[in-house]
Amino acid sequence: MAALNVIGRERCSLEVLRRKLREGPLTPLRNLLPDSAIETACCRAGYEYRRRLITPVVTVLHQILAALWPEESLNASWGMIWKRLVSRLPAAAGQSPRSGSVSKARGRLPLTVWKRIVRWLADK
Repeated sequence: MAALNVIGRERCSLEVLRRKLREGPLTPLRNLLPDSAIETACCRAGYEYRRRLITPVVTVLHQILAALWPEESLNASWGMIWKRLVSRLPAAAGQSPRSGSVSKARGRLPLTVWKRIVRWLADK
């Protein structure tokens, strides 16, 4: 695992965090909705994005978790995702994106991507 030494403490690399976020939440759902389906929906919708920590795959999974857990806030569902990641990757503690970053990631995902995901799932 690539790590950066920051004030005497190792931090996880962005790529390790991305991978662990993709692997973590909603494993049974991910068997039905693989990363490739989300990435294809983005491509076909013409949605271009930078390789940030909160990728469209993570954003979609977070939104689905929030929908399945409606009695809690979007921030609470993000906290659950991050807590699970830190339990498997302790070096990620303290590196969670701010809630504003998570909100902006949700806002960047066009409705067309969601429509393509729903269409893909309906076809399956």
